[in-house]
Amino acid sequence: MNNIRVDRRRVKIGFEGIVNSVDESLLDFAHTKRAYNVTFEKNMLTSALGIDKAAGFLPYPDKTRHEFSALASSKHIKNVFYYMYNTAGTPDYRLVVHLKDGTFWHTKVMSSTGWSQIEDLLISGNVEAVNYRFNGEDILLLATEDSKLYYLKGDTAYACDDAPKFASITVHNERVFGCVNGAKTRLWFSDDFDPTNWDVNAQDAGFIEFADECGNLIKVISFLGYLYVFRDYGIFRLTAYGDQSTFVLKKVFIDTGRIYKNSIVLCGDKIIFLADEGLFAFDGYEVVRIAKEFPVVNNKDEAVGAYLDKRYYLACNIDVDDAFVVSGGTNNSVVIYDIFEKSICMISGVDINSLRDVKTHSGSMLVCSFATSNKNRLGMISESGKMLTTNLKKVYISPVSDMGIQSAKTVREIVVKTAYAVTLRVVLDGTTYEYSVSAKDSPQRIIVEKCGERIGFSLETTGQHLSVAPIVAVIDVMRR
Repeated sequence: MNNIRVDRRRVKIGFEGIVNSVDESLLDFAHTKRAYNVTFEKNMLTSALGIDKAAGFLPYPDKTRHEFSALASSKHIKNVFYYMYNTAGTPDYRLVVHLKDGTFWHTKVMSSTGWSQIEDLLISGNVEAVNYRFNGEDILLLATEDSKLYYLKGDTAYACDDAPKFASITVHNERVFGCVNGAKTRLWFSDDFDPTNWDVNAQDAGFIEFADECGNLIKVISFLGYLYVFRDYGIFRLTAYGDQSTFVLKKVFIDTGRIYKNSIVLCGDKIIFLADEGLFAFDGYEVVRIAKEFPVVNNKDEAVGAYLDKRYYLACNIDVDDAFVVSGGTNNSVVIYDIFEKSICMISGVDINSLRDVKTHSGSMLVCSFATSNKNRLGMISESGKMLTTNLKKVYISPVSDMGIQSAKTVREIVVKTAYAVTLRVVLDGTTYEYSVSAKDSPQRIIVEKCGERIGFSLETTGQHLSVAPIVAVIDVMRR
């Protein structure tokens, strides 16, 4: 007769974060590859993620917020821009939205005024915008590959008829720099102090031609006193002070695979961007790969990045469980990378098509727009646990593991301490057992008494809030 020995183990499950750099078969129960709409705080599983209706501010010190109204139901917001407009030294900041029908609408950030259409401004293509101080007034430059350059001054739009058609623009040392449609290896620059003057000569405007193998120019960013030119397969640095005859161009980096334009974001003392090989940070001199636990991004051309309060946000498409697939949406998640904690979490089951950071003296917010439902209103990233008015589904799924032992195991019980009701599931050799766990201040023992060789666990709630301490499974392992 064979002697069978039983080892009793107390196995801790979670919650130390998301890990994508290790195959799931090698992952321990403290980590996961699949966790949606949850956060990890001091080993607690919490729900500090959400999207609320976007709300503006009132002048400091008033802490009252005013909700931006929705546009007509037939309208579809394509992108949102922040226009830092001042009148007589008083902030009159605006949000400017570009709709799919090509029209532009604006509303005030610091007071409740509703939406107004900007007359005589119609652009069909994708638009980039940058703030500029021109002749003592704040303007918002609006550039697109498909139309002329415009600028917004207060409520009125003006065309720069002589300017090139830009795919990307920025302001650097009082000049406007841009990459151009039709000549995508050419960097243009305006006359200094005059974004409307594009006359090419030694004193005014001009351009720089790139004649190497690094691909198209896709993005220009002013950073640490230099202009950085991002191309499909490299980064160049332009020293550009005053006289254009003193401009100096230098290649500073290649070899990340292709770089994706709308992921490139200035994040404090670094620029973060998505490339074929993952997420990278650039400090002006070196490029390093970061966030190795970042999920694989599909349809990278559609990914949209932003930065606020030490976090890099990427609205993107990743592989998610069926419950978080959005019909008609391209970006089903917002992956959030905490630059200081080096951790990630994600809002999933959404359909974000743009992100924009908004900073005022009264507060800051990250505004977003939507590709399908709610397409006529703005949202903002929050900690509410909701998607506007509906609770987000919150799911944590552990790895499925044999614990390194190829023998039968019996899950005797699971100890759970949760501040809100949750559903606990235990998976044994593909069979799922479900338990409803109510909220309680003290730990609860959930009797399981089920057997299998491969084990997994999950927690789920459709409630607004979640707060669960690491759960403990009591498991008997059969040994011969």
